[in-house]
Amino acid sequence: MMSRNRSRAAFTLVEILFSVAIMAFVGTMLAKLLLRSTRSFNSKLWRQTSNKEIDRAIQKMQKFLKLATYPSENTFKGVLRDRSDNFSMLIYDENLSLGEAYSKNTKNLVKDEEGSGTVNFDSAAADYRYFGSGIKDDWTAEDFANRYDNTNVETDVMSWTSCQAGYQGIPGFADVKPRCGKHRLFLRNRSQVQRASPETYKFFQDLFLESSFCITKNVVPVGGNKGYLMGQGQYGCQNSDYIDSRAPTLHNDELAMVGIKLLARNIATVTIYHYQKPNDRSTTVGIDMVAVAPHYGTEVIKKSTQANVSLRVLPQ
Repeated sequence: MMSRNRSRAAFTLVEILFSVAIMAFVGTMLAKLLLRSTRSFNSKLWRQTSNKEIDRAIQKMQKFLKLATYPSENTFKGVLRDRSDNFSMLIYDENLSLGEAYSKNTKNLVKDEEGSGTVNFDSAAADYRYFGSGIKDDWTAEDFANRYDNTNVETDVMSWTSCQAGYQGIPGFADVKPRCGKHRLFLRNRSQVQRASPETYKFFQDLFLESSFCITKNVVPVGGNKGYLMGQGQYGCQNSDYIDSRAPTLHNDELAMVGIKLLARNIATVTIYHYQKPNDRSTTVGIDMVAVAPHYGTEVIKKSTQANVSLRVLPQ
């Protein structure tokens, strides 16, 4: 009788251990499924949010890139343009090489897929510059010590002038002074990706646009009336004349962008390129932006935009 009870007790213990093992296995599988589902949800949410954010950033930049022309004041005698270096587009020195700019995941993105695009290079037709963090992993602690307090590490990308033409002396047009803005695109606030793998992005930055506006000066011909023959003028605005904070004299679109504005977060690489053309009337400038998920270095999206500008492009 006692032997039978002992066997029954031992058999019950085996059942318990077996049940515990099954429950542990099921719990582990459920945890993995939950983790995978959470990661998938976070990835989709990040993609949706980042796509919208970068699209808005492109719209804001495009508005002022479309106005990237020489400041001009149309008169009955012709069009005056300030052709000095003060009214040109400046692309700064790159801080990345091509080999450091893109991860393997970015290069494998399928063309026309939402939030992605191929990485094509035609160095014979265009000049490329690469900015940001890329796949480099040797940044110093000062480069990303505190994302929100660290303001001394900035990467200048490009700057340009946008102008809305003024009119003077033309019947049917009110005399209006040109409205010109200076814009600087730059990266700041480097932060580290939490889960990065080899050949993926390990850091990212915030993309900012700094703008100021001059609305009180005219363009005058260089050398008197002879300047109209060559269309050469000199714009009267000096650095002190540009408004860099909100003011009642600014229009709504200027009020929305004056000062420093955050355009996009989680930017790993920005590529600026401009096509070489046989004339100085216009050129095509392109901007590629790659964003990386802050939690996973393998999650990336890529957005691009182009604009035709009549400013001279001056690579630094």
